[in-house]
Formats: sequence, C-alpha cells, structure tokens
Amino acid sequence: MTTACCQRSSKATAKTRAGSVALYEEALRPAALPDEPRRVAALALWAAHLGIVLYFLHDDSPRQARTRRLAEDVVNLVVAAMPFVATPMGAALLSSVQDVLGRAGIGELARAQPSEGTEPKKKATRKGAKG
Repeated sequence: MTTACCQRSSKATAKTRAGSVALYEEALRPAALPDEPRRVAALALWAAHLGIVLYFLHDDSPRQARTRRLAEDVVNLVVAAMPFVATPMGAALLSSVQDVLGRAGIGELARAQPSEGTEPKKKATRKGAKG
C-alpha cells in the first residue's frame, strides 16, 4: 500500500518522469517500432535506468565497475532485442512487460503520454480478477 507521502512525491515528480520516458521514446524512434510498443519499451528502459541508478548507489566495487558493466550489458540486450520487439512474439513479451510495470504502479506512464495522433488501447479485465 502506498503512503500519502509517496503519493504526493509521485504527483510532484510526474512531469519529470513523463519527460524522461519521452526521451527514451524519442531515442527509440529510429528503431521504427509502432507507437504502442515504443511507449512500453521506453517505459521499460526508464524503469531499467532507475534500477541501474539504485544498483550504482550500493555498488562498492572500484570505480563502480559492476555498475558500468551492468549498464553496458543492458545496452547490449536492448540493441539485440529491438528487431524482436516488432514481431508478434515481441508484442506478446511487451504486453507482459506492460502488465508487470502496471502491477508495480508505473505502467500508467506508457498510456499517460501517447504519441501524437494515437490513442492507447484499453485492456479488457476479467470480473472478479484481483489486480
């Protein structure tokens, strides 16, 4: 359960987060992904970035060598995954990623800032399903 303090902080930083996600979305534009997969991938990259920053804060290796290696590995994985993301199997994976991010409370960002001229798709939910 989120505390009121965290909710206030979340609202206070919403514009900054949206701007950061938008930067990732723009960086993915050359990959020629459809709008929805690009939004989800941008949000996933933003979340990965936060994870790397958190890892960095606790990295006691010399010159944060483990964090540097982690960042390089993430970049290599993303570059290798881009051709896959535009396939039907990649779309299924991104749907799962969006579900995970949604359960974490940050999936709304992918829908909150749609690309120009597009509307996000609405996902059907089962009655009685816990979310």
